[in-house]
Amino acid sequence: RSNRIGAFALRPAPVQALFLGFPGTTGAPVVDHYVGDRHVTPAHVVDRLFSEKIVFLSQYQINHHNGTIARPPVDRPRHKRPPSDDRIVLASLNQVHKIDRQVFDVWMRILNQLPNAELWLLAERKSTITKANLLKEAARHGVAAERIVFVDRLTAVDGYYDRFLDIDVFL
Repeated sequence: RSNRIGAFALRPAPVQALFLGFPGTTGAPVVDHYVGDRHVTPAHVVDRLFSEKIVFLSQYQINHHNGTIARPPVDRPRHKRPPSDDRIVLASLNQVHKIDRQVFDVWMRILNQLPNAELWLLAERKSTITKANLLKEAARHGVAAERIVFVDRLTAVDGYYDRFLDIDVFL
């Protein structure tokens, strides 16, 4: 949905490859190669699960100019959250339209099993209806609204790296 994978079926090029976007096999016979690395496409799954031939890079996505984000951990009371030493921050910073019911149900089961965890989701502009629907679904699963945190989209790359240090598990 909302992708251009169907263009491959028209065979616009003699050799067709995927890079970035979806980090997995298409299973489509019209895609010849997939560009990956040892993390995105670990060797033990390539032969069993990928229909494409893999072109390995040393690193799948290089997007930071100095190659390091290591620095002392930041305090937790960021993004207007109360401090808590035992809080577990789970996050999915994808566009919310990528969240389907099955995935959200799994996340709610995780939150129900981890009472000290909260879920950070990306707050899209003009998404009051989306937020309300997600909070309604969370309540249906017995998850309190304050455990679903909507964080703003950032424009500065360094801001994202700062935020990454606040997150314990990426979903």
